[in-house]
Amino acid sequence: MQPSSFWAKLSGKKHAGAILLAGILWGTIGLFVRALSQTGLSSLQLVFLRSAITAVALFFYLLLFCRQALRIAWRDLWIFMGTGILSILFFSVLPLGMASLLTQISIVLSIAAVLLYTAPVFVMLFSLGFFQEKLNVRKILALLCCLMGCALVSGVLGASRLTLPALITGLLSGLGYSLYSVFGKFAVQKGYGALTTTFYTFLISAIAALPFVGLGEIPQKLALQGGSPFLIVLMGLFTSVIPYLLYTYGLWATAPAKASILASVEPVAAMLFGSIFFGEKLTLSSLAGMALVLAAVALLSPKEKTARPASP
Repeated sequence: MQPSSFWAKLSGKKHAGAILLAGILWGTIGLFVRALSQTGLSSLQLVFLRSAITAVALFFYLLLFCRQALRIAWRDLWIFMGTGILSILFFSVLPLGMASLLTQISIVLSIAAVLLYTAPVFVMLFSLGFFQEKLNVRKILALLCCLMGCALVSGVLGASRLTLPALITGLLSGLGYSLYSVFGKFAVQKGYGALTTTFYTFLISAIAALPFVGLGEIPQKLALQGGSPFLIVLMGLFTSVIPYLLYTYGLWATAPAKASILASVEPVAAMLFGSIFFGEKLTLSSLAGMALVLAAVALLSPKEKTARPASP
C-alpha cells in the first residue's frame, strides 16, 4: 500500500467516525426531551433554545479564537438559510407539531419516526443530481438495511394502520432531515468549515423561529422544573453544537448519501439509551433492527474514493 493511500484511508475512517459519533449524540435527544417534559415547552420552543444556545456558544468561541470563520459571502447566504430553516427548523418542528393534532399519537409518532429516516433516500436522489454521486450495489443494500432496521427499531411494523397525516408528516420530515446533508455539502464545496457552517445554520434557525416561539413564556415554563436551564444548556451542547460540528466535518471526506446512512445509528443509540436510563425493554424485533442498521454501516466501511477539498 502506498503511503498516500494509507493516509487517505485513515482520513476517510476519521471522517466516517465523526459522522457515527454525531448520530450517537443525536440519539440522546429523547433523554433531554423526557427530562424537560414537565416544563410544557413546545417543540418550536425547544428547537429555538437549542439553536440559540448553539449560536451563542459558537459566536463567542469564534470571536475569541477564530474570527476569520465568521466571514461569509452574502451571495452564499442561501446555503445557510437552507441548513437553518429548511432543514433544522423544518424537520425538528414538523413531526411533533402535526402529531399533536392527531388522535392516534403513538402510532403516528412511530410511523413518523421511521419515515424520518427515509432521509438517506432523499439524499441519494439529490446527490445523483447535484453532486454526480454514483450508485452501486453496496450503497443500495446499505440503504435497504438502514430503512428496514429503522422500521424494526421504531416498532412501526406492528402499527395497525398507516394514516395519511402520518405518511405526510414522516416523509416531509425525512425531506427536511435530508436537506442538511445537501446544503452542508454545498457549504463544503464553497470552502466553509464546520465551525462556520454550524454557527450560521443555528443563528439563522434561531432568528427564523424567534417571532413564533412566545419568548415571554419560556422563563415561566423553565421555572416549573428545577434545573431545567442547566438541562437546556446540556441539550444544546450534546444534541446540537458537538454533533453538527462532527457531521459537517465528516462531510468534507464523505459523500452525502453515505453520510446520511452512517448517521442512521441515531435510532439505535436512542433505543439503547432508553433501555439504560429508562428501563425500556429490548424486543427481538428492535435487536434485529439494530443489527440491520449496523450492517448498513459495515457495508459502507470500505474505502470509497471521493473527490474532496482539503480538510479544514
